[in-house]
Amino acid sequence: MQDEDAGSDQEVHVPGVADGDKVKLEAADLEAYLAGQLGTGALAYGITSLSETLERVAAQTVVMPEFTKALDAWSAQQSQFDAAVRNLALSPALDDITRKLRVLDGAGDHLRLVEHWSTVADWSQRTLGFSALTSWRASLAAESRIEQVLAGLARFPSPQLKLIEGLASITQAQVHFTDWVVQQDASSHLLGEISGRPLGLWRSFMDDLPAEPDDQALRTSVTTGRVGLGLLGADVLQSEVADVGFFELAVQQVESDVLAPWDRERLRSAKELYARLEEIDPTVPDLLYAAWEEIGRKGPAAVSKTAHCAVEALDRTLRAAAPEKIVLGWHTTTKRPANELSEHGNVTHPLRIRYLGAQAGGAKKLIVEQYESLVALSSALRSRLEGAKHASIGDLTSARNLLMTTEAFLSVLFVSSEA
Repeated sequence: MQDEDAGSDQEVHVPGVADGDKVKLEAADLEAYLAGQLGTGALAYGITSLSETLERVAAQTVVMPEFTKALDAWSAQQSQFDAAVRNLALSPALDDITRKLRVLDGAGDHLRLVEHWSTVADWSQRTLGFSALTSWRASLAAESRIEQVLAGLARFPSPQLKLIEGLASITQAQVHFTDWVVQQDASSHLLGEISGRPLGLWRSFMDDLPAEPDDQALRTSVTTGRVGLGLLGADVLQSEVADVGFFELAVQQVESDVLAPWDRERLRSAKELYARLEEIDPTVPDLLYAAWEEIGRKGPAAVSKTAHCAVEALDRTLRAAAPEKIVLGWHTTTKRPANELSEHGNVTHPLRIRYLGAQAGGAKKLIVEQYESLVALSSALRSRLEGAKHASIGDLTSARNLLMTTEAFLSVLFVSSEA
């Protein structure tokens, strides 16, 4: 099996908000774009006001490198500190930007264009890094792109229409959920890189869909979209917010936007997935059945058992579907980077994902990113459970979200991406 993209899915650095001059340039570019779209009429003041806010953000970011330079030797602490400083400095400005963008979004029907949503989403990721605001804009851009594809197919009856409609419902849920999060906090307190990076890659995958996509591309779009939605929910639920009232609202929002619509679809698709998983490792479906039984019982150990079953099901499936010897041979044949192996030269799970995802074409990098975020969020949930005496109702929602996201990810690998 040849990998046409060997070595190209390495980490890509996306700048955050550490360069004030760069932010000023980005602000000027966005202002020029919006001015061209809206002219100099009644909304000219709104554009000017937004530009002034962006310039204030630029001024605030100039001092940030001085703080982070002092922590160069402490990479983990530096990352946490940088995020904390960014949130502290930018939260009020991000809220201001959010309000002004809402005004501009509703300026007229001529702005219901893919170009508008895409331009603002690109600006947000380049200039502000990963945050709730950036995830909201990425979701709006993806929704606009799918609306465009749907409008094109709706004129002529197509077998793909139902899949596109399913994709549209996912983008609508993403927009609704990220919109709610932005109203709570537009910074990276609640939604950050762990869910935002895969969402950005998914949006790029949507941008690359042809006007008449084939069934495989659409199935991959739908299943990776569900994984991304699950990651957004997990990211909010694992955020360290002490406000109990907020957490209860977050649980309700995840239940309504992420889990309730997905429940019905999961029941329809589980049969095909479980049959495929049984061919790979007969023990895996039993693990998943056991996890759902624990969720149904809501017993004192339901959350920890569910989390364990989900992680174990993923681990066993990857080992069985991508054995060490075969993946090592593929790694050598395709001349992939040596640093993809463990320090002892063994196959890692991310490398297994790259091997399995080779059939997914342009979605391969997205799939790897989703896997790494899924594992990180699973680890965060299990760590929290180990430190708590009793699981809360929020933990039960987190566990159910984790289980559904894991099943969706397995569907990406073994149902949707296979020809």
